[in-house]
Amino acid sequence: SEQDLYVARFINDDGTDLTANFKAAPVTEEFTGTAVPGGAIDILNNQFTLNSHPFSNGDSVIYLGDEDAFPQRIIGGLISQNQYFVTYIDANTFKLSEDDSGTRIVNLSSVS
Repeated sequence: SEQDLYVARFINDDGTDLTANFKAAPVTEEFTGTAVPGGAIDILNNQFTLNSHPFSNGDSVIYLGDEDAFPQRIIGGLISQNQYFVTYIDANTFKLSEDDSGTRIVNLSSVS
């Protein structure tokens, strides 16, 4: 299904853009791991382990793979610059899904 992206801007009577006051600060989490069960990137169980991750169920995240690095730093099954949604497992573990319902869990296929 297609999704539309809408951006709302908050402008006061003086014409000052106050949008930044209404946006949550972005959270950047970078991690690498081995593609083994129980590893940081677990392709068998399609889940990620990141100690004390900041995510909640339904959070929207953008995956940024680095295809230009040598060797490439990508996770098979994810598309760079694509939006995914967090399925919270516990304080250290989560999965990513293709929709906000959490029913279409991403099938992770490799880590490089």
